[in-house]
Amino acid sequence: MLARTRPEGAMNALLKHKSLALNFLQRELRNRFVGTGLGLYLSLIHPFLQLGVYTLIFSLVFRAQLAELNGRSFVLFFALGLWPWLMFREGVGRATQSIVNNAALVSKIAFPRELLVYTAVTVPFIIHLIGFALVLVVLAVFGEPVALIGIPSWLVLICGWYGFSLALGLLFASVQVYWRELDHLLETLWMLVFYLTPILFSLSQVPAAWKPWLAMNPLGYVFTRLREVLLNGKPLWIATDFVFLAIALLAFWCARMVFIRLEERFDDAL
Repeated sequence: MLARTRPEGAMNALLKHKSLALNFLQRELRNRFVGTGLGLYLSLIHPFLQLGVYTLIFSLVFRAQLAELNGRSFVLFFALGLWPWLMFREGVGRATQSIVNNAALVSKIAFPRELLVYTAVTVPFIIHLIGFALVLVVLAVFGEPVALIGIPSWLVLICGWYGFSLALGLLFASVQVYWRELDHLLETLWMLVFYLTPILFSLSQVPAAWKPWLAMNPLGYVFTRLREVLLNGKPLWIATDFVFLAIALLAFWCARMVFIRLEERFDDAL
């Protein structure tokens, strides 16, 4: 077993091993795009196809009507929820496998293994942020612009969303080392979460009897606020936004402590 170094703070670990972190980031990007067009398809084109299919079904077949749209199209409403979901879903999913998929590296070289998780979450966020910017430009060209004044608030909320994704990525990556069936369980969980979170629908459409149950889904708050600031540009800030940011930071800290504790026996489990 490799000697275990004394745990560092997350920022200290990144600064001390920044060259290694950048190397992991470049490797992840290279693996996604170099040598095949499939990576480009899955990362940028596929989300646009999803947007088109769901828009066709819900706006033309089911004729979904949302009070929040104020006459704007369903495609804008869905786009504002789809890309944050893709960032989260793909980032946490790749992070879950990041330690197991790099077992040879983890077993032979002493370095902060959390860097693999950070890379796995960061790359999907970067890619889908680019895709999101592209879709907003396309929608604006076709007469569906967002409220530009809400973009700074949206970016801050996305930082909290990123921190929350890192927290789940660290937790699931460490558990996956010891329980390899976790990823199979998560596949079912992601499907349930997607349909129980206001991504395809608005809470205003939910019957009153069901609203308290759906309100228990913490992700619902995130998607509602991410839409509000870009659809209407107000309210730009509310007190619960800062509560969300604090919870995301606390979740990251707790998940990192769990990861560091479980990391001590990664070599044996792998």
